[in-house]
Amino acid sequence: MAKNKNEEEPAGNEEVTTSANAPAEIQKINAIRDIIFGHEMEDYEQQFNEVKDLIADNEQRIIDNKEDILQRMDALQDQFNNALRSLENRMNDEIEKLQFEKTDRKMLGTLLEEIGKKIKA
Repeated sequence: MAKNKNEEEPAGNEEVTTSANAPAEIQKINAIRDIIFGHEMEDYEQQFNEVKDLIADNEQRIIDNKEDILQRMDALQDQFNNALRSLENRMNDEIEKLQFEKTDRKMLGTLLEEIGKKIKA
């Protein structure tokens, strides 16, 4: 069924908003909102702005804290590496000292055999 030129659109969309009417309608809506909500809207807007500022401040603090934590972690990593190197050096020194001081079992066995042969002879 095709529409005739004389047929009208359904009554649901009687008023069509054009771009020329939009600013005037927005002003009317804003005026109604101000009448209904009045001072509360200003309070809400102020509270929202305060919350936005707090969020921005917290984000900056988080970034600063993150950088500080990373620097501290690097310093701790360096301290740990230095302590580990120092411990490793001390252990190597002790191992060398023990190897120098201790008598090798094979060498001791050989010496005892030679002493035993000399006693028999």
